[in-house]
Amino acid sequence: MMRKIKKIGWIFIEILMILLAIDFNPIIGTYPYLKFIGFYKYIWMGYIIGWLLSIFFILVAVYIQFSIIKRKRKV
Repeated sequence: MMRKIKKIGWIFIEILMILLAIDFNPIIGTYPYLKFIGFYKYIWMGYIIGWLLSIFFILVAVYIQFSIIKRKRKV
């Protein structure tokens, strides 16, 4: 029972990471957080940071997915 709850929690975190990656992406997202921080003055810096955050969140989601697969193989 506890394992199922943990697995659902990891899947929820993974979906959240993908949604954050979409949100921070400068082309398809809105990335309002970067505007809130003050990067709206330097558009190119906002784009670069938006892309880097987007890639980071996608990599975290992929890492979570591989860790779930690795745990499945061990059990």
